[in-house]
Amino acid sequence: MTQGERVKEVRKSLGLTLEKFGERLGVGKTAISKIEKGENKLTVQMLKAICSEYRVNYEYLESGIGDPFSDVPRDTVDALCQEFRLDAFDKAIIEEYLQMDERSRRIVKNYIRRIAEKVVCVGPSIEEEVAAYRDELLEEKNQEDGSSVSGTQLDA
Repeated sequence: MTQGERVKEVRKSLGLTLEKFGERLGVGKTAISKIEKGENKLTVQMLKAICSEYRVNYEYLESGIGDPFSDVPRDTVDALCQEFRLDAFDKAIIEEYLQMDERSRRIVKNYIRRIAEKVVCVGPSIEEEVAAYRDELLEEKNQEDGSSVSGTQLDA
């Protein structure tokens, strides 16, 4: 099997179109198509990009040795998923968010802010929580002062 055929096999196993596969690599579908057909050689730079982006085993893609996919974390998202025990759904959320353009991210953040504002409006405001906590602390202090004063009076 040629390198191009292995690239196609990897792309197909990921369920990606030529366009989607190339998009994450910074190239168009034509470039990927030519690599798969053997019309263009797979450069070392492209080989590394495919391995990094899609967690493909470098030796497999280069020479057909080993399994197509590597279990070793190749990027920050994989490392985070391992460190924080994130499942596949968590990982997909993070990856999709990172692939969004700036405008789309802003829309998502505004949506989440609106939800958070509704939740905050349901409960007490931060000022009310601070005031309640201050009252608790003052009450505790008064109780401590009262017990030490009464303790002093007993000694006298």
